[in-house]
Amino acid sequence: MIKPDTLSNKGALSLTEFLSWSSLGRTKALEEIATGRLHAVKVGRRLLIPVEAAQAWLAAQPPAVFVASAEAPQGRAALRH
Repeated sequence: MIKPDTLSNKGALSLTEFLSWSSLGRTKALEEIATGRLHAVKVGRRLLIPVEAAQAWLAAQPPAVFVASAEAPQGRAALRH
């Protein structure tokens, strides 16, 4: 796991480091790269995600919206996508 203070010392994350940092699965991360929502570069055979790109990607994600729902168990809010 990448500690927040270590992140500021890095210029780029390997795909494995990004997966650990973001808690995404490999398939979803590669989909984000393929669609252009997450910037990545190839250096030789390595796929690197610049730290700034990782932080910008996270900041661009929509917020989770919780709403009361008749279908949710009593006293609980439901997550709305």
